[in-house]
Amino acid sequence: NKTEDQVLLPVSEPLRTEQEIVALKKEESKLAEKLMKDFPDSDDSLVIMGNLCYRHGNVIEALKFWNKALNINPKQANVHKSIALSSMKKGKFPDAVAHFRKALEIQPQLRDVYSNIGHTLLLFCRPNEAIEELEKEIQISPNSGFAYFLLGQAYLQQKEYKKAKEYYEAAIKIDPEYTNAYYGPASVCAKLGNRDKAKEYSEIFKALKAEERKSLKGRKIRYDDFVETQKSAAITYINVGQM
Repeated sequence: NKTEDQVLLPVSEPLRTEQEIVALKKEESKLAEKLMKDFPDSDDSLVIMGNLCYRHGNVIEALKFWNKALNINPKQANVHKSIALSSMKKGKFPDAVAHFRKALEIQPQLRDVYSNIGHTLLLFCRPNEAIEELEKEIQISPNSGFAYFLLGQAYLQQKEYKKAKEYYEAAIKIDPEYTNAYYGPASVCAKLGNRDKAKEYSEIFKALKAEERKSLKGRKIRYDDFVETQKSAAITYINVGQM
């Protein structure tokens, strides 16, 4: 369900040609290359080029530029975070955690990092450590529904169902349309013997899922690479402008 990779467009909107996509990518690359030429010893230039490569799907080249940037300036918290996220996608969880922690050493208040560490620890069934990280995330981002949801998952792993229910419900309170968060309390309420409440949460979960399907029904879902390329180019122009 890679919904982040899909763009919903009106049926009448034509897809751009491959030539238009290639041309825009070349324009973006040309801008980043000019920046590299004008500022060859700048870690910021290398980061921008690395980010561009990553958005274009060239992870190997992205890592080369990011590591070069870190050699010049090791205090790039966002670069460590980017490398960590890349490692997570590859399933290299220990490497991901190591880079997340380096990012936090540089910028302790960096958002979502503790959540990602906590998520990784849960995958290794280490709920105690995950809880410590997720509580730190809540201190930084008290409205992070995802952090509360993961805390529910952590306490569920520990079979502390009352606490799990508390955190699942906190996630729902922050985001009432957080569909997956309703599945958690439905499960723990059943384990706690509260069948009526379990049924209530289960019905809400099913209703939200049905609504999601309904919103997609009859619409033409298409992946328009030109839209994503526009977004990428805009980010590059913004970063170059800031530099």
